[in-house]
Amino acid sequence: MGPIVLAIDDDRSSQILMRAHLEDVQFCSEFIGKSNGRDALSYLQDLIVAPSPNLPDLILLDIHMPEMSGWEFLDAIAPIMEKYTPSPVIVLLSATNTVDDIERAKNHPAILDITTKPISNEYLNFLKQREELSDLFAKSAEY
Repeated sequence: MGPIVLAIDDDRSSQILMRAHLEDVQFCSEFIGKSNGRDALSYLQDLIVAPSPNLPDLILLDIHMPEMSGWEFLDAIAPIMEKYTPSPVIVLLSATNTVDDIERAKNHPAILDITTKPISNEYLNFLKQREELSDLFAKSAEY
C-alpha cells in the first residue's frame, strides 16, 4: 500500500498539492500533514506514548519554516527517534536548496536526501527504489 507519510510544510498550498499528488499516484497508504515543526513534534510525541505506535515511514520536511525550522525539528526529534528501529526516513524539501542546505543534509545522519518542491513522479520513483523504503512498496505489490 505504500508508506505512511508525514509532510511538514508551512505552505498550505504546497501541502494540499503534495497530498493530492501522492494520493493520485498511490504513493502512500496514509498522508498526515502538519503546518510546522512544533505541531509535528507534538504529533510524534503523542504517537510514541501509544501502546503500539504507528510512526510514519517517511517524513517530508520543509527546511524553511517559521517557529521551528526543519533543522530545529531534526534536533528536537533526534532523541525520540533513537528509540525506534526503523526510525522514519527523512527527506528535506525546499523551494530553493542552497549549497549550505545541500552540504548540511549530506552530512546529517537522519536525512536520506534533499530535493526541491514540488516532488516529481521521477523523484517518487527514485524513493520507491531506495533500500530504506523498498520493502514498503514490495509488500503492496504482493497483494
